[in-house]
Amino acid sequence: MRTITRATLALTGAAALTLFAVVPANAAPTGDNTVTVPVAGSTMDIVTGTAVSPVPVGDAEGFLPGSMNSATYAGISVVDGRATTGAWNVTVTTSAFALVGVTEALTTAQQAQVDSMSTAAISYATAGFAAEDANGAAITEATAIEAQTAIDADGLVVATTPFTGNNSATWAATLNVVVPMNALVGNYATVVTHSVL
Repeated sequence: MRTITRATLALTGAAALTLFAVVPANAAPTGDNTVTVPVAGSTMDIVTGTAVSPVPVGDAEGFLPGSMNSATYAGISVVDGRATTGAWNVTVTTSAFALVGVTEALTTAQQAQVDSMSTAAISYATAGFAAEDANGAAITEATAIEAQTAIDADGLVVATTPFTGNNSATWAATLNVVVPMNALVGNYATVVTHSVL
């Protein structure tokens, strides 16, 4: 009798284990596809706005030697649409002064006039500088050099540190010209070039 009882217990135990065994479920079928989303960058552009040339005060026909005169810029802007991570800088350069309206070879007297303006001191000052990302949030990675006593060799007026994504910046500027003390009477012009690198 004891043997039969033991066998029955063993069978009961086996049956219990079978009842609680976990049967693996069939895995759900899947289908994978790759969707490609190319992101393209655009260009980086600079707009210099309108330069308002200095106007003599009163009845003067021009500016006297030794005087400082200012031309103002409004609405200078850089729009960086490259959609990348990087930095950009703005430089300003000026050409040598030339006589307005003179296109042929200079006479000796005209060359003396041009030479008299060669030492004119030119400075550049920024105002109202603001930079923002593509969402309109202000960014601090871009800074303007508020004033320069003279446009130096590198001509740097706006400098940035690396930032991410599209961005833009705007500012106004004043270009100051100090007429040399030995300047001769004449009507002179210089070409001011803003470059974004």
